[in-house]
Amino acid sequence: MTTIRINRRDIPNGVTPILSYCRALIAQGCDPASRLEVYREHTEPDIIVRNIGKAAGLGVSEGDHAPRFIK
Repeated sequence: MTTIRINRRDIPNGVTPILSYCRALIAQGCDPASRLEVYREHTEPDIIVRNIGKAAGLGVSEGDHAPRFIK
């Protein structure tokens, strides 16, 4: 398994920026089983995506009470 480490500033803005970034990584040929770690100014990641392939297949639905992930 590969770990991809990026700075938060490298992710473009959008409605679902992390999910969109995972789709872009897959389109560029990255292994879908890769892990994504997003950093700001810390030594520990702020966001961890365990599997970019699974994240790339998700969207967000605006529910009555709160947004939720959907396939």
